[in-house]
Formats: sequence, C-alpha cells, structure tokens
Amino acid sequence: MNSELFTAITEDGSLSLVSGLYMQLYHNRIGAYTEALLNYSNVAMAVLRAVHGVELPSTINILDCCFGLGYNSLVFAQELPPNIDLNVTAIELDPGVMQFVPQVLNQACFAPLRAAGLSRDDAAAIGAFARTEVHCPGKNGTYTFEMVASCLRDYWRQHGDRHQGSQHLILHDPFSPKKMPELWTIDLFERYKAALVDGGMVLTYSSAPAVRGAFLELGFRVYRTPFLGGKWGGTLAVLGDYMEEPVANGELAEHITPLGALEYERLVKSSRVPFRDPGLKSEREDILAARIAEQEVFFAEVRAQRLANGERVGPAGKRRKRKDAKLALGQNQILATDSGTN
Repeated sequence: MNSELFTAITEDGSLSLVSGLYMQLYHNRIGAYTEALLNYSNVAMAVLRAVHGVELPSTINILDCCFGLGYNSLVFAQELPPNIDLNVTAIELDPGVMQFVPQVLNQACFAPLRAAGLSRDDAAAIGAFARTEVHCPGKNGTYTFEMVASCLRDYWRQHGDRHQGSQHLILHDPFSPKKMPELWTIDLFERYKAALVDGGMVLTYSSAPAVRGAFLELGFRVYRTPFLGGKWGGTLAVLGDYMEEPVANGELAEHITPLGALEYERLVKSSRVPFRDPGLKSEREDILAARIAEQEVFFAEVRAQRLANGERVGPAGKRRKRKDAKLALGQNQILATDSGTN
C-alpha cells in the first residue's frame, strides 16, 4: 500500500497523483482525463462496435484492475451510450488513493456524468469502497460499482472463477512492469482470458515486449492504441479475430493500429519472454530470476539455430556475461524500488 501520495495537475488540467514510493506519476503527463478517454474509453467503444455492431450489449461488464483514481471506468461510463447498464468490478488496494475519487468526479470534465445522475454521495461511496448502484436518468441506465479492497493477485487467486466468460472489458492499470513485474505476468493474463466473453478485450497503457509477448503467447490478437505524450502507445489485446479486417482496412486508425515493424522486431527477441507466476504468489525476485533463466534458454536456442543455418556467431560466453550483467543490473534496480511484494 502506498502511503506517500502527492497531488499533481496534468497538462489537460485534470488531477493526478505521484507515488512517493515508486516516484511515478499515476497517469500520462498529457492528462489523466485525456489518457482515459483516448487510450481506454474510445478504443473500447471502437472494439465493442466492431464486435457487436450498432446494437451494443444491453449490459456491459468491466473489470478495473488497479482502479486508482477511477478515471478509466468513470470516463467509459460517461461516454457510454444511453439505454445500457454498466457493471464495474474494481480492485484497488490503497484507500489513500481512493479518498481522492470524490475530488476527481467533482472536476469540470465529469460534469456530463454528474448531470446524468452520479451524485457527490455516490462518489463518496465509491471512494469508501462501498458497493454503489446508481440509476442514471440522463442515460436511462443503471451503473453498478462493486469496489473491492484487495491486492490484485490475492483477488484473482480467491475470486477469479466468479468472472468466468462474463467480462467484455478488462482495464489493466498497475504501476509499470519495471516497478511491479508480479502484476504483469502471463499467468495473471491467462486468468483474464478465462474471464472474457468471446470478442472481449484487455486494455493497458504498457507497450513492453514482455506484456505483448504474453498476450500473443495466450492467443490474443494484439494491437497498438494511440500515441500519447511521447509514449509508444498502449496495448489492446482482443480475444478472437473480430478486429483483423477493420484494423487492416484502416477503418479504426484513429483508435487502433497494427503493431509496426520495429515493434514486431522486438517481439522476436528475448525481451518478449513473459514474466511468469503460476500460483500468483511468487516473490518478485523469483519472478525476475525465472525470466532471466528463460531468456538464457532463448539465447541458446537462437544461437544454435544460427549455427545450424551456417551463420557466423560470436562466442556465447561473452555475450551471455554481458547480457547477464545487464539483466542483473535491471533486476537490482527494480528490487531497490520496493522491498515488498503485492
């Protein structure tokens, strides 16, 4: 749990926080609201329309993993067309973050959501981890927020089965893979896959090869979300091939694009090796060590293949030592940020 929090105003004027523990801004510096709108809500709506057509499901189910200040779910609720019910299950560990939710909802950017029926008392209830059911007359829909105070891995170990095949959208928004690799493992994403409906999706801000490589290994179709604030763009992982034609035709280019050549190049290197945590309870250092070992196997297999193809290959030992030193340095930097685990 993060006890050191500092408020920050992002470039679009919306409120964010800075974690004193991880020294990381909670949102893209371009804007907390702008990021939620462009990288999450607009992309999710584009996928839902591509999968379901004009008639969207009468009820949409969302899992918001690491709810934080709530921008991703709240912006989605604000942008949701009328006559649709919304169920949000939100997992968040830190009550210190949640106490800012009423302040977030009181901003001008959420005036349409307040006008639709989400009151100040509703915002306070959400911020206090209370189950909150809101009938929004302005939307002719009922929005239910089930708030869960839990670390993400504990939640999925204990309650993951209840979501089997029911979720349209999973929002994955913890601190970065470099800070918290235990929340970016292929084993966690495998549980996400089991929770999704056919055509369901996972959205995250990360473009890390280990993250995209995990989704690809699990059989997701993987795309890039919009560039924002100098970042590469986030990741959209879709269950099924519903997006292949519209993305290839450029119909959704404003929101979703195929991975580029440089991104695919990174995905054939050892950097695509995912983090693994089969029981969702491994220590951070063990997860990192296991990935390093798997990358070494990857190096050896690539080297053997190149030798079999008659290519000239340098001495394996020196390259391994250089790579080991680099990986060990990265591991030590990660472990130095926090001695605890999720």
